[in-house]
Amino acid sequence: MELKQEKDEKELCVSLHVEENESKTKHDIVPPCGIDIQRYSTLTKLLRVTALVLKFIRKLKNVKDDAKYLTCDDLRQAENLWIVYVQRNIYNKDYKNIQKKKPSGLQRQLGLVIDNNGLLRCTGRLGNSCLSEGARQPILLPHKEKFTELVIQRAHKECMHYGISHALSRTRQTYWITRGRSAVKAALNKCNVCRRYDGGPYKMPVMAPLPSSRVQKSSAFSRTGLDYLGPLNIKTSNGNRKVWICLFSCMTTRAIHLEVIQDLSTEEFLMCLQRFISQRNTPIEIVSDNAAQFKLASKVINHIWKNVVQSNEVMSYVASKGIRWNFIVELAPGIL
Repeated sequence: MELKQEKDEKELCVSLHVEENESKTKHDIVPPCGIDIQRYSTLTKLLRVTALVLKFIRKLKNVKDDAKYLTCDDLRQAENLWIVYVQRNIYNKDYKNIQKKKPSGLQRQLGLVIDNNGLLRCTGRLGNSCLSEGARQPILLPHKEKFTELVIQRAHKECMHYGISHALSRTRQTYWITRGRSAVKAALNKCNVCRRYDGGPYKMPVMAPLPSSRVQKSSAFSRTGLDYLGPLNIKTSNGNRKVWICLFSCMTTRAIHLEVIQDLSTEEFLMCLQRFISQRNTPIEIVSDNAAQFKLASKVINHIWKNVVQSNEVMSYVASKGIRWNFIVELAPGIL
Protein backbone atom coordinates (compact mmCIF):
# COMPACT_ATOMS: atom_id res chain seq x y z
CA MET A 1 0.00 0.00 0.00
CA GLU A 2 2.83 2.41 0.85
CA LEU A 3 4.58 1.71 -2.47
CA LYS A 4 1.34 2.28 -4.35
CA GLN A 5 0.71 5.53 -2.47
CA GLU A 6 4.25 6.74 -3.19
CA LYS A 7 3.86 5.86 -6.89
CA ASP A 8 0.55 7.71 -7.08
CA GLU A 9 2.17 10.78 -5.50
CA LYS A 10 4.99 10.76 -8.07
CA GLU A 11 2.60 10.35 -10.99
CA LEU A 12 0.40 13.12 -9.59
CA CYS A 13 3.39 15.44 -9.22
CA VAL A 14 4.52 14.78 -12.80
CA SER A 15 1.01 15.13 -14.20
CA LEU A 16 0.45 18.43 -12.38
CA HIS A 17 3.74 19.73 -13.70
CA VAL A 18 2.84 18.67 -17.25
CA GLU A 19 -0.64 20.16 -17.09
CA GLU A 20 0.75 23.41 -15.73
CA ASN A 21 3.23 23.76 -18.59
CA GLU A 22 1.04 22.55 -21.43
CA SER A 23 -0.99 25.75 -21.51
CA LYS A 24 2.10 27.97 -21.68
CA THR A 25 4.38 28.93 -24.53
CA LYS A 26 8.01 27.86 -24.84
CA HIS A 27 9.33 30.96 -23.08
CA ASP A 28 6.68 30.89 -20.32
CA ILE A 29 7.24 27.32 -19.11
CA VAL A 30 8.28 27.44 -15.47
CA PRO A 31 11.16 25.15 -14.36
CA PRO A 32 10.57 22.75 -11.47
CA CYS A 33 10.03 24.67 -8.22
CA GLY A 34 11.13 27.85 -10.02
CA ILE A 35 14.81 26.88 -9.73
CA ASP A 36 17.30 28.67 -11.99
CA ILE A 37 19.39 25.91 -13.54
CA GLN A 38 22.07 28.39 -14.65
CA ARG A 39 23.18 28.76 -11.03
CA TYR A 40 24.33 25.12 -10.78
CA SER A 41 27.55 23.69 -12.12
CA THR A 42 26.85 19.98 -11.53
CA LEU A 43 23.84 17.76 -12.01
CA THR A 44 24.16 16.33 -8.50
CA LYS A 45 23.72 19.74 -6.85
CA LEU A 46 20.75 20.55 -9.07
CA LEU A 47 18.94 17.29 -8.31
CA ARG A 48 19.64 17.44 -4.57
CA VAL A 49 18.33 21.00 -4.27
CA THR A 50 15.24 20.09 -6.28
CA ALA A 51 14.63 17.00 -4.15
CA LEU A 52 14.99 19.02 -0.93
CA VAL A 53 12.48 21.60 -2.18
CA LEU A 54 10.00 18.84 -3.10
CA LYS A 55 10.52 17.25 0.30
CA PHE A 56 9.78 20.59 1.96
CA ILE A 57 6.62 21.03 -0.14
CA ARG A 58 5.39 17.59 0.92
CA LYS A 59 6.02 18.54 4.52
CA LEU A 60 3.95 21.71 4.13
CA LYS A 61 1.11 19.64 2.63
CA ASN A 62 1.33 17.18 5.56
CA VAL A 63 2.18 14.31 3.23
CA LYS A 64 3.58 11.39 5.17
CA ASP A 65 7.32 11.04 4.64
CA ASP A 66 9.23 8.80 7.04
CA ALA A 67 12.66 9.29 5.42
CA LYS A 68 14.77 11.88 7.22
CA TYR A 69 17.32 12.05 4.42
CA LEU A 70 17.16 12.13 0.65
CA THR A 71 16.66 8.76 -0.98
CA CYS A 72 17.35 7.54 -4.48
CA ASP A 73 13.63 7.78 -5.21
CA ASP A 74 13.67 11.48 -4.28
CA LEU A 75 16.58 12.13 -6.63
CA ARG A 76 14.95 10.08 -9.40
CA GLN A 77 11.74 12.06 -9.01
CA ALA A 78 13.65 15.35 -9.21
CA GLU A 79 15.48 14.15 -12.31
CA ASN A 80 12.21 13.14 -13.99
CA LEU A 81 10.75 16.58 -13.29
CA TRP A 82 13.70 18.28 -14.97
CA ILE A 83 13.54 15.92 -17.96
CA VAL A 84 9.82 16.60 -18.35
CA TYR A 85 10.48 20.34 -18.17
CA VAL A 86 13.22 20.21 -20.81
CA GLN A 87 11.21 17.99 -23.15
CA ARG A 88 8.05 20.10 -22.89
CA ASN A 89 10.10 23.22 -23.41
CA ILE A 90 11.59 21.95 -26.69
CA TYR A 91 9.35 19.15 -27.94
CA ASN A 92 5.94 20.35 -26.78
CA LYS A 93 4.49 20.13 -30.29
CA ASP A 94 5.75 16.58 -30.78
CA TYR A 95 4.37 15.60 -27.37
CA LYS A 96 0.91 16.86 -28.32
CA ASN A 97 1.07 15.08 -31.70
CA ILE A 98 1.87 11.80 -29.96
CA GLN A 99 -1.06 12.27 -27.60
CA LYS A 100 -3.35 12.99 -30.54
CA LYS A 101 -1.78 10.11 -32.48
CA LYS A 102 -0.68 12.42 -35.29
CA PRO A 103 2.53 11.32 -37.04
CA SER A 104 5.46 13.73 -37.18
CA GLY A 105 8.92 13.64 -38.69
CA LEU A 106 10.75 13.39 -35.37
CA GLN A 107 8.38 10.70 -34.15
CA ARG A 108 8.90 8.55 -37.23
CA GLN A 109 12.66 9.08 -37.17
CA LEU A 110 13.24 8.21 -33.50
CA GLY A 111 10.13 6.13 -32.75
CA LEU A 112 9.04 8.42 -29.93
CA VAL A 113 6.70 7.11 -27.23
CA ILE A 114 5.52 8.46 -23.88
CA ASP A 115 6.23 6.28 -20.86
CA ASN A 116 4.31 6.07 -17.57
CA ASN A 117 6.24 9.04 -16.11
CA GLY A 118 5.41 11.29 -19.05
CA LEU A 119 8.90 11.09 -20.55
CA LEU A 120 9.61 10.97 -24.27
CA ARG A 121 11.60 7.85 -25.10
CA CYS A 122 13.16 6.62 -28.34
CA THR A 123 12.37 3.09 -29.45
CA GLY A 124 14.29 0.81 -31.79
CA ARG A 125 14.95 -2.84 -32.50
CA LEU A 126 16.42 -3.63 -29.08
CA GLY A 127 13.11 -3.71 -27.23
CA ASN A 128 13.36 -7.45 -26.48
CA SER A 129 17.02 -7.41 -25.44
CA CYS A 130 18.32 -7.92 -21.90
CA LEU A 131 19.74 -4.40 -21.75
CA SER A 132 18.59 -1.82 -19.24
CA GLU A 133 15.50 0.25 -19.93
CA GLY A 134 17.62 3.31 -20.68
CA ALA A 135 19.63 1.41 -23.30
CA ARG A 136 16.54 -0.19 -24.89
CA GLN A 137 14.44 2.99 -24.83
CA PRO A 138 16.70 6.01 -24.16
CA ILE A 139 15.22 9.30 -22.98
CA LEU A 140 15.22 12.06 -25.59
CA LEU A 141 17.19 15.21 -24.72
CA PRO A 142 17.90 18.30 -26.87
CA HIS A 143 21.52 19.22 -27.49
CA LYS A 144 21.50 22.96 -26.67
CA GLU A 145 20.22 22.84 -23.09
CA LYS A 146 21.93 23.43 -19.74
CA PHE A 147 20.43 20.24 -18.30
CA THR A 148 21.87 18.20 -21.18
CA GLU A 149 25.28 19.76 -20.58
CA LEU A 150 25.16 18.78 -16.91
CA VAL A 151 24.21 15.22 -17.88
CA ILE A 152 27.18 15.00 -20.24
CA GLN A 153 29.57 16.42 -17.64
CA ARG A 154 28.42 13.84 -15.09
CA ALA A 155 28.99 11.02 -17.59
CA HIS A 156 32.39 12.51 -18.44
CA LYS A 157 33.46 12.45 -14.79
CA GLU A 158 32.18 8.90 -14.36
CA CYS A 159 34.38 7.89 -17.32
CA MET A 160 37.42 9.40 -15.55
CA HIS A 161 37.70 12.24 -18.07
CA TYR A 162 38.18 10.07 -21.14
CA GLY A 163 37.41 11.34 -24.62
CA ILE A 164 34.27 12.14 -26.57
CA SER A 165 33.47 8.55 -27.56
CA HIS A 166 33.50 7.30 -23.96
CA ALA A 167 31.28 10.11 -22.69
CA LEU A 168 28.86 9.69 -25.60
CA SER A 169 28.64 5.94 -25.03
CA ARG A 170 28.00 6.49 -21.31
CA THR A 171 25.16 8.98 -21.92
CA ARG A 172 23.51 6.68 -24.47
CA GLN A 173 23.01 4.07 -21.77
CA THR A 174 20.20 6.29 -20.49
CA TYR A 175 19.66 9.23 -22.87
CA TRP A 176 19.53 9.91 -26.58
CA ILE A 177 20.90 13.40 -27.25
CA THR A 178 20.21 14.99 -30.61
CA ARG A 179 23.48 15.82 -32.38
CA GLY A 180 25.10 13.86 -29.59
CA ARG A 181 28.73 13.99 -30.68
CA SER A 182 28.81 17.75 -31.22
CA ALA A 183 26.95 18.29 -27.91
CA VAL A 184 29.43 16.10 -26.02
CA LYS A 185 32.38 17.83 -27.67
CA ALA A 186 31.05 21.27 -26.71
CA ALA A 187 30.50 20.17 -23.09
CA LEU A 188 33.95 18.58 -22.79
CA ASN A 189 35.62 21.74 -24.05
CA LYS A 190 34.44 23.43 -20.84
CA CYS A 191 36.03 20.82 -18.56
CA ASN A 192 38.76 22.55 -16.54
CA VAL A 193 40.45 19.26 -15.62
CA CYS A 194 40.86 18.26 -19.26
CA ARG A 195 42.08 21.75 -20.14
CA ARG A 196 44.77 21.51 -17.50
CA TYR A 197 46.09 18.11 -18.58
CA ASP A 198 45.44 18.19 -22.32
CA GLY A 199 46.26 21.81 -23.03
CA GLY A 200 50.01 21.21 -23.17
CA PRO A 201 52.75 23.26 -21.55
CA TYR A 202 53.07 26.99 -21.85
CA LYS A 203 54.85 28.17 -24.94
CA MET A 204 58.48 28.93 -24.26
CA PRO A 205 59.62 32.48 -25.04
CA VAL A 206 61.90 33.06 -28.00
CA MET A 207 65.50 32.53 -26.89
CA ALA A 208 67.97 35.34 -27.42
CA PRO A 209 70.90 34.77 -29.80
CA LEU A 210 74.14 33.49 -28.31
CA PRO A 211 76.78 36.12 -27.49
CA SER A 212 79.67 36.59 -29.87
CA SER A 213 82.09 35.04 -27.37
CA ARG A 214 80.20 31.74 -27.69
CA VAL A 215 80.11 31.49 -31.46
CA GLN A 216 83.32 33.14 -32.74
CA LYS A 217 86.57 31.26 -33.28
CA SER A 218 89.12 31.62 -30.49
CA SER A 219 91.74 29.62 -28.68
CA ALA A 220 90.76 27.47 -25.72
CA PHE A 221 90.09 29.39 -22.49
CA SER A 222 90.62 32.76 -24.15
CA ARG A 223 87.08 33.55 -22.99
CA THR A 224 86.36 31.81 -19.72
CA GLY A 225 83.45 31.41 -17.36
CA LEU A 226 84.23 31.19 -13.67
CA ASP A 227 82.35 29.72 -10.69
CA TYR A 228 82.85 27.98 -7.36
CA LEU A 229 81.82 24.43 -6.44
CA GLY A 230 81.58 23.02 -2.93
CA PRO A 231 82.37 22.79 -0.13
CA LEU A 232 83.76 19.24 -0.24
CA ASN A 233 84.91 17.31 2.84
CA ILE A 234 88.35 15.70 2.53
CA LYS A 235 90.57 13.74 4.89
CA THR A 236 94.03 15.06 5.73
CA SER A 237 96.71 14.15 8.26
CA ASN A 238 95.24 16.80 10.55
CA GLY A 239 91.71 15.47 10.24
CA ASN A 240 88.74 16.37 8.06
CA ARG A 241 88.57 19.78 6.41
CA LYS A 242 86.59 21.62 3.77
CA VAL A 243 87.86 22.63 0.37
CA TRP A 244 86.25 24.26 -2.66
CA ILE A 245 86.64 23.78 -6.40
CA CYS A 246 87.17 26.72 -8.72
CA LEU A 247 85.73 25.82 -12.10
CA PHE A 248 87.01 27.49 -15.28
CA SER A 249 84.85 26.79 -18.34
CA CYS A 250 85.86 27.70 -21.89
CA MET A 251 82.97 29.62 -23.45
CA THR A 252 83.84 28.44 -26.97
CA THR A 253 84.85 24.78 -26.65
CA ARG A 254 83.07 24.10 -23.31
CA ALA A 255 86.28 22.54 -21.93
CA ILE A 256 86.72 22.80 -18.16
CA HIS A 257 89.67 23.36 -15.84
CA LEU A 258 89.45 22.63 -12.09
CA GLU A 259 91.53 24.12 -9.29
CA VAL A 260 91.33 23.27 -5.60
CA ILE A 261 90.71 26.22 -3.25
CA GLN A 262 91.62 25.90 0.43
CA ASP A 263 89.32 28.73 1.54
CA LEU A 264 87.24 31.59 0.13
CA SER A 265 89.80 34.33 0.66
CA THR A 266 90.90 36.68 -2.09
CA GLU A 267 94.54 35.64 -1.73
CA GLU A 268 93.68 31.99 -2.29
CA PHE A 269 91.69 32.85 -5.39
CA LEU A 270 94.53 34.94 -6.81
CA MET A 271 96.92 32.01 -6.47
CA CYS A 272 94.33 29.80 -8.16
CA LEU A 273 94.02 32.26 -11.04
CA GLN A 274 97.79 32.44 -11.42
CA ARG A 275 97.99 28.64 -11.64
CA PHE A 276 95.27 28.66 -14.28
CA ILE A 277 97.04 31.32 -16.35
CA SER A 278 100.34 29.47 -16.15
CA GLN A 279 98.70 26.37 -17.66
CA ARG A 280 96.04 27.74 -20.01
CA ASN A 281 97.46 31.11 -21.01
CA THR A 282 96.05 34.51 -20.13
CA PRO A 283 92.34 34.80 -20.93
CA ILE A 284 90.96 37.77 -22.83
CA GLU A 285 87.66 37.78 -20.95
CA ILE A 286 86.38 36.27 -17.72
CA VAL A 287 82.66 36.05 -16.94
CA SER A 288 81.51 35.31 -13.39
CA ASP A 289 78.63 35.95 -11.01
CA ASN A 290 78.47 38.71 -8.43
CA ALA A 291 80.19 36.86 -5.58
CA ALA A 292 81.91 39.24 -3.19
CA GLN A 293 85.30 37.52 -3.44
CA PHE A 294 85.23 37.83 -7.25
CA LYS A 295 84.44 41.56 -7.14
CA LEU A 296 87.27 42.17 -4.70
CA ALA A 297 89.60 39.96 -6.72
CA SER A 298 88.94 42.02 -9.83
CA LYS A 299 90.11 45.16 -8.06
CA VAL A 300 93.17 43.42 -6.58
CA ILE A 301 94.15 41.97 -9.98
CA ASN A 302 93.96 45.41 -11.51
CA HIS A 303 96.11 46.75 -8.67
CA ILE A 304 98.66 43.93 -9.02
CA TRP A 305 99.06 44.25 -12.77
CA LYS A 306 99.26 48.01 -12.84
CA ASN A 307 101.08 48.97 -9.63
CA VAL A 308 103.01 45.99 -8.25
CA VAL A 309 104.73 44.77 -11.41
CA GLN A 310 107.45 47.28 -12.21
CA SER A 311 108.93 45.66 -15.31
CA ASN A 312 108.29 47.50 -18.57
CA GLU A 313 108.11 44.21 -20.46
CA VAL A 314 105.48 42.88 -18.08
CA MET A 315 103.50 46.11 -18.19
CA SER A 316 103.48 46.14 -22.00
CA TYR A 317 102.44 42.49 -22.06
CA VAL A 318 99.59 43.08 -19.61
CA ALA A 319 98.48 46.12 -21.58
CA SER A 320 98.35 44.12 -24.82
CA LYS A 321 96.92 40.95 -23.20
CA GLY A 322 94.85 42.54 -20.47
CA ILE A 323 92.06 40.63 -18.81
CA ARG A 324 88.54 42.03 -19.26
CA TRP A 325 86.32 40.99 -16.36
CA ASN A 326 82.54 40.92 -16.82
CA PHE A 327 80.03 40.25 -14.10
CA ILE A 328 76.63 38.70 -14.65
CA VAL A 329 73.88 41.30 -14.33
CA GLU A 330 72.91 41.81 -10.69
CA LEU A 331 69.26 42.44 -9.87
CA ALA A 332 68.41 45.47 -7.82
CA PRO A 333 67.20 44.83 -4.23
CA GLY A 334 63.49 44.18 -3.97
CA ILE A 335 63.00 42.82 -7.52
CA LEU A 336 62.81 39.18 -6.41
